[in-house]
Amino acid sequence: MNDRAPANENNEQLSQVSCESTFAIDNEPPIVSFIAPTDGDTVREIVQLLANTFDIHGYVQRVEYYYSEDNIEYTLINIATQMPYVVNWNTANLEPRQYYLKVLAKDIYGLEAQNTIIVNVTDKPTVKNRKEIMNSLLESIALEEAALSYLIKAEAEKTQWALGRLPQKPKPKLNTKEILEIQKQVEKVMRTAIKFQMLLQFKLEDVLKAMKEIETTLTAEGK
Repeated sequence: MNDRAPANENNEQLSQVSCESTFAIDNEPPIVSFIAPTDGDTVREIVQLLANTFDIHGYVQRVEYYYSEDNIEYTLINIATQMPYVVNWNTANLEPRQYYLKVLAKDIYGLEAQNTIIVNVTDKPTVKNRKEIMNSLLESIALEEAALSYLIKAEAEKTQWALGRLPQKPKPKLNTKEILEIQKQVEKVMRTAIKFQMLLQFKLEDVLKAMKEIETTLTAEGK
């Protein structure tokens, strides 16, 4: 007796597995949410927009930021194509009022997700001394570090998912080639993360050096 399945049946089974694997890779949109600002914040002048993105099957290709007065018609602020997907929003010429902020993330498969918050723009001037300016720079670095930590965590979860070790997700039906492809995507993101971390380190060292010089100057001036 021949226990082997007919060739055409084997082909159908392989085709089914291949389809299921492909579907598993590109059928879920990314996840995106605002890190800064947060819902209900009051903002002024130049505002740093920062989003947390996660795509379990691939990686986020671009992040778009928009604002609106009525939550219907939106105006593009800027597009970020490199992590940690930070852009600046100049509110200096906007009327003081409530605005809707929307972030839209698109992955390599063309799938997208969005998140919307409400912020209040004020024209109240902000007078900062040198110390406050340095503290603002430190806060900016901290926000970018937070985005980087979210990104690294997301890539770790992506690897866990590919290996079937992510409890929140069903075990994927991936072949070796697909697992290696995901690993290449993770490696690409991590290499970029390392480069960005080095830039943040340089930036932090410069700010700390400037703060020390300011402190020395203020001490000499008796302030």
